[in-house]
Amino acid sequence: MKEAVVKLLKEALTKNKINLKEEEIEKFIEVPPSSEMGDYAFPCFFLAKIFKQEPSQIALEIREKITTIPDGFEDIQTSGLYIECILDRKTITIALL
Repeated sequence: MKEAVVKLLKEALTKNKINLKEEEIEKFIEVPPSSEMGDYAFPCFFLAKIFKQEPSQIALEIREKITTIPDGFEDIQTSGLYIECILDRKTITIALL
């Protein structure tokens, strides 16, 4: 699923005129310490220096570019300077069976 998160973020970042390689995106993706914070998180603080904006604003702008939540995801949301990806456990479980 991490590859799907990378692909989703790559598309949204490209729409925001942020050109990062998939490998660069992947190295920033984190697994939050609590499931309440999503299954995967992408911090936007490193983009603040480049765009001279607050990380939370960058996270919101990137999230706005995600217009469709793909299969396997329950939700994509922002929390502060993070974009949080919440997986749809039911869909994933069925796919694994």
